[in-house]
Amino acid sequence: MCQYAFDAYCLDNPGNHSSPSSPSPNWHGGDENAYLRWLREQVQSGPELRQRLKIAARARCLGRMLKLTDPYSVVLRVAINNLNKTKRKYL
Repeated sequence: MCQYAFDAYCLDNPGNHSSPSSPSPNWHGGDENAYLRWLREQVQSGPELRQRLKIAARARCLGRMLKLTDPYSVVLRVAINNLNKTKRKYL
């Protein structure tokens, strides 16, 4: 099996440090606003998280169920839904 395969319908963050939606182990943001700021920085600085969020947004448009397993799942779901609403602003 390819070591780069992933489940496009599952986004997990804090706790799974190999996930692009997970901050590094030394991140101590604490609240949802800090996580949202971290998401914005990651989306703007590199393609990994941006691509995963776009895949999840497309799946949402197609009516597929997303599995968000983390303490910030509400923030992540809002970010994904916002991707469906606009093409210019990611979060």
